[in-house]
Amino acid sequence: MDLPEGELAMTSITEGRDFPLPRSNPFDAPDFYAEARTLRGLPKVKLWNGAEAYLATRYEDVQTVFRDPAFSNSPLRDGYPFVAASLQGLLTGERPMFANMDGAEHLTQRRMLTRLFRVPRINQLRESLQKMVDDQLDLLMERGSEADFYEEFTLVVPSMAISVLLGVPYEDHQFFQDVARDRMDLTAGPERPIIAGQRLGAFLEEHFEKMLQMEDPGDHVMGTLVKEQIRPGNLSLEDAVSICRILLIAGHETTANGIAFSLVVLMENPAQLKALRADPSLMPSAIEELLRYTSVPQFSGTRVAMEDVYVGEQLVKAGEGILGLPLAANRDPSVFEEPDALDLARTDNPHIAFADGAHQCLGQALARLEMDVALTTVLKRMPNLRLTVPVSELEFRFTERAYGVYHLPVAW
Repeated sequence: MDLPEGELAMTSITEGRDFPLPRSNPFDAPDFYAEARTLRGLPKVKLWNGAEAYLATRYEDVQTVFRDPAFSNSPLRDGYPFVAASLQGLLTGERPMFANMDGAEHLTQRRMLTRLFRVPRINQLRESLQKMVDDQLDLLMERGSEADFYEEFTLVVPSMAISVLLGVPYEDHQFFQDVARDRMDLTAGPERPIIAGQRLGAFLEEHFEKMLQMEDPGDHVMGTLVKEQIRPGNLSLEDAVSICRILLIAGHETTANGIAFSLVVLMENPAQLKALRADPSLMPSAIEELLRYTSVPQFSGTRVAMEDVYVGEQLVKAGEGILGLPLAANRDPSVFEEPDALDLARTDNPHIAFADGAHQCLGQALARLEMDVALTTVLKRMPNLRLTVPVSELEFRFTERAYGVYHLPVAW
């Protein structure tokens, strides 16, 4: 393929920026994303190991990265753009996860789980989830009027929910949280995430072995996999462990950060928060807007081209890496009016916070339900919820795969 006329020179002014790019404001995308959208083609950024990858920041281009089967999500392919040494170690040093498979292989394992995460089934958890939220708030309010809401609420509730859904005991939640942190931290180095994965894998394998001895292991995810996939020979025990490992980590770490960061955003936008309190019917659109605005999974669109393919006017050659980031797409002014402003009443909101295409987040219905129950209940029961420190003193997760805050000190 030939490049369009004038293509060769159009990215030279922005070549070689180090990635990840810094944010000048913790609530906004990196400033460079807006600059990159003005280019005809795509700029390249430099990764930690000196490799380069294209950066897609326009909504339409990011959609192409997610949807076009010419792009592979497999970290085992040459040219795959690892955004940190920890991710390279994790994604190449252990059994491939279904989320990082392509084509039929990915689809086969995903279909084993799809019905378990459909909206009607997930909505059956609402009553139990409401009890989890109320019980945890009762506990906090009995203890006093201040807490680290991240550690004592927004991390606890998703941990409970994913434990129930998967079929693992919540009593082990501290273990889940410890290994999840090691897996999600981009500064962890190449060894720590693998060791954490091995520990979690051994834990899950032990529980699968126990379920295999039961006549009826249950209707949760692990029990269903035992009955419908492992016993009939459709799925190996090793692959089942790999599936549940990613579900367990993603199922509580990402949502915990999403709820915590959403609360920070709401408290920093008092007029929007007041409107939401006054009109709870805004909650569905508010959740979609908070998902768009926060875009918690920071680096979910890493791909490598399997053949020469155009993204907009940019030719990406086979073997070249590309980053199609939801945060960048969700702040594109050609799609979202005033994209850097929070508008809880926004109705035209085709955000891709859960990615897009074949690898769109499997657990998005659960995430939405958890946000709905948690935010609705907190705003109702804690009308005076407020930060106890200035936002400038909060520590944000700039180096984590799931963006948010490390701690959320609040009073009510």
